[in-house]
Parts: sequence; structure tokens; C-alpha cells
Amino acid sequence: MSDKAKRAAQRATPQETTPLQLSGPFLQRVTTIPNGSASLIATLGEGNGKPYLVPFVDLSLIEELSSEEASMADLDPGPNEAFARIVTLDNAAHIVRLLAAELAEVCREYDTIANEKAAPEPSRFRAVLAYFKEARESLEAASTTVEGILKLAR
Repeated sequence: MSDKAKRAAQRATPQETTPLQLSGPFLQRVTTIPNGSASLIATLGEGNGKPYLVPFVDLSLIEELSSEEASMADLDPGPNEAFARIVTLDNAAHIVRLLAAELAEVCREYDTIANEKAAPEPSRFRAVLAYFKEARESLEAASTTVEGILKLAR
């Protein structure tokens, strides 16, 4: 595992949720992504005869593999990179926008199908709410920073 993956795994502080008994073939594809990282990479580019600083983001999602999962994938148990790509900053922002819209739809769908016979497990929804609130704060801070950066644009 890379040093970056190890550092990201060490920063993981997921919300605690109540363990549940589940069944179904889809569970073979379920994994836990306890952490991820995004690091800035910048390079100079040129457009219309002007130099520009071009931001890229090194994105990494870290999954936690059990001994069984690791042996099936020929990996070490514990934290492993589930996804690692370098994308432009605007593409990373687009991905966040897409995921936010998809998660909003998932929550609307869940609200539609939830009923009294199978009530929502409250610790999971407290965790979801906490994550969404933290994401909103981070996105608001990022938006404020980008507004300042745009003032620097020539």
C-alpha cells in the first residue's frame, strides 16, 4: 500500500452505526470506503498566448478489505486503494455535483419506500446527516475560495 493510502486510512473517522444482519447476492459487491484523499497537482499551460496555472486533483478512495476479500483479490488485508485517478479540478467538482444529485435522489427514493414495517435504522441516518452537513460546510468553504481565485483570473 502506498504511503498516501496509509495516511488516508489513518485519517478515517467514520460515524458509528448499528451492525445489521443482511442477506442477498448483492452483498458480494458491497465494500466499505472509510476514507479518501484529494491532493493538488498543478502545472503551467498556455491558451490564447497567455500562461495559465492548471489545477489537477489526485483522487483516491480507500477501501477496507477483510482477509477473505484480500485473498480473493490478491491484495493485503486492511486499507487498499479502491479508486485512484488524476482529474482536472473542474472535473472533480463535476463528480461531486453528480454524486450529490444522485445521493439526493437515493434519499428521496428511500423516503418514498420506507414504511412502519421496516423503519429506518436511526444511527445510519444520523451518520448520513452528519456527513451531509460536513460536506455542505466543506463545499461552502471551497466555493468561497474559488470566488477569490476567480478575482485573480486575468
